[in-house]
Amino acid sequence: MNQINKTMTVLFLLVSLFFISCTKNKTPLSPDIIYPPLEPSKAKLVFSRSGEIFTMKLDGSELTQLTHIGDTVFVNPLGYPAISLGTDMPQWNPDGKKIVFTESIAVDEQHITLIDLENHSRKILRGPYYIALAPAWSPDGKKIVYAKGLGKPHPFKIFLIDENGENEKQLTNTNNAKTDGTPDFSPNGNQITFSSSEDNSFLQIFTMNIDGTDIRQLTFLEKGASRPRWLSVMPSITFLSKDSLNHVTLYSLSLLNGSIKKLIQNDKIDIFDYSLSNDGYWIIFSARSEKIYNDIYLIRPDGSELRQITDDNYVYWGVDLFIEN
Repeated sequence: MNQINKTMTVLFLLVSLFFISCTKNKTPLSPDIIYPPLEPSKAKLVFSRSGEIFTMKLDGSELTQLTHIGDTVFVNPLGYPAISLGTDMPQWNPDGKKIVFTESIAVDEQHITLIDLENHSRKILRGPYYIALAPAWSPDGKKIVYAKGLGKPHPFKIFLIDENGENEKQLTNTNNAKTDGTPDFSPNGNQITFSSSEDNSFLQIFTMNIDGTDIRQLTFLEKGASRPRWLSVMPSITFLSKDSLNHVTLYSLSLLNGSIKKLIQNDKIDIFDYSLSNDGYWIIFSARSEKIYNDIYLIRPDGSELRQITDDNYVYWGVDLFIEN
């Protein structure tokens, strides 16, 4: 074996060990996962529909509207009142008792809002005067990571904040032209995956440590890659990209060998947004198929058991799934 081959072999082994460490004690390496059966009465949806947030059991019962366009909300840390113009991208916290989402209060002003379902409180975590998008919870529920626009000409960057809105920290560099977005935590909470691009180039998938160090690019796809989500039941990251028909669909990237797999074989499905269930056994997404409205679907992380959940004339956008123990 020549010196170049030896170097490449050592590099591959080091990268593999890095990704295995990201999912240590959380991710079985065997691809033969035995999925538990789904009990619809123990599965809770949260979704954005027509700019408002709802929760509902997967069996269609207990539909509850949590937000209304025109609601008065209070913006921290100043505490001033504002009027809600719409909401999107809801995410359950790890114990299913809180929901974080994006809320618009002006044409060019969006914030991260938290609803506590136990005490029925609702507050915008940080403000004012910027655009914040795509919040995601840490595995322990103590932190929220999100993308925030720093104002023209500065692009979006990744920020980390405590769940109470304190101790905001910028993770990605202000002094470059990259646009960073749609972050998510690794299963052990030590790393973050996110999408990033320079100038007008396509987004690609990256990882970094939770303090913003050791940034690594994982994808180099011709049509780009976005909205990464770190799986907890296998060493992979899912993401969105366009297929041969230019439909947005789901893919998974193996963190062991770098292979990429298309998860949805139905070429008529065009995805808007998606999330992973808290137990890691389901991917839930909103998508358009053969009609003009977005519906909600489920699929396993290996691409099996595709199910359509809704079939009505509503438009579903951001969506998430919590499975009760």
